[in-house]
Amino acid sequence: MLSRDYRDIMAGLVMIAIGGGAAIYAWAFYRLGTVMHMGPGMFPFGLGILLAIIGVIVVLPALMREAPPIPRPDIRSFIFVSLSLVAFALTVRWIGLVPAVVLLVVIAALADNKLGLVKSLALAALLSVLAWFIFIYALGIPLQPFIWAR
Repeated sequence: MLSRDYRDIMAGLVMIAIGGGAAIYAWAFYRLGTVMHMGPGMFPFGLGILLAIIGVIVVLPALMREAPPIPRPDIRSFIFVSLSLVAFALTVRWIGLVPAVVLLVVIAALADNKLGLVKSLALAALLSVLAWFIFIYALGIPLQPFIWAR
């Protein structure tokens, strides 16, 4: 007897329920119109039907296969990535965007042993320049790249 893949079964059933609910709601409360003259309910109705079909596609193979073993969570990665996000959030206004991104990358690199110190510092330099270019230069977000003294 096979043990079913209940995670995929539940995910597919949730997708069917949300998609079916959206399609029924759009059909009941909005005018669908025709294909040539679409009404306001045509798009949510179509997306709901599409989501329900994807849910069926997820459920059917899950009924036929054995459940994969539950992976062991990697607590170290979770802790260091979470710590890096908190450190960035707490320091970006005090030391500036560029050093905060460097701090974020260096702390997040501690989550895995595959990236050495030199590579993590090179990645931090590249990402801090990219963050400066995207957020400060291109988007014009009022962040200071460096805050030296107050």
